[in-house]
Amino acid sequence: KEANGSNPVRAGLVPLLGFDVWEHAYYLDYQNRRADHVNELWSIIDAKSGEVVCKDEFKASGVMTDGEMLYLSLEDGTKEVYNINNVKTPVASKLVDVAPFNGNDVTVAVKEGKAPCIIDREGKQVAQLPNSVTQVGNFCEGLAPFCQGDSLWGYIDTKGKVVINPKYDAAEFFTDGLAAVGVGKGDDMTVKFID
Repeated sequence: KEANGSNPVRAGLVPLLGFDVWEHAYYLDYQNRRADHVNELWSIIDAKSGEVVCKDEFKASGVMTDGEMLYLSLEDGTKEVYNINNVKTPVASKLVDVAPFNGNDVTVAVKEGKAPCIIDREGKQVAQLPNSVTQVGNFCEGLAPFCQGDSLWGYIDTKGKVVINPKYDAAEFFTDGLAAVGVGKGDDMTVKFID
């Protein structure tokens, strides 16, 4: 589910399905019963035969994949992660948030009332980050930007070890061995690249 025309592709996710919930898409079949229209969506259909493979398998408000893992945003606000080869049993569930694996062996997840943690593809916790860590970006090239408190950014490795201490006001992902970081606020921010 994306708000205000947001695009999940920017986060490295691959949409499985676009589903139109504007009134013109369902009025002839459901009149003003939008919920009935949405409830009919969550079956898995064989693309070749058109047959329903799994009726109402996923009751979710958002479904994304990175090609290997399936990410569900459930109606209760929690998230689940499945291996795309086994959509019967989640590898991780009851998450407040989770980043896509995007080909990595680990990703960042947040459980209710806890600081972010790092999980592997089986849903096992690799590292629990300290409570002072409030945000963590996606892993790229083995590093992820993280925010300490509400101000300074640094980088952690896939084991949760700090490899670049928090000292930047902004930090982006590593690409081709470089990451853009910012020092300063607003119009006074200076952007530079680190390796």
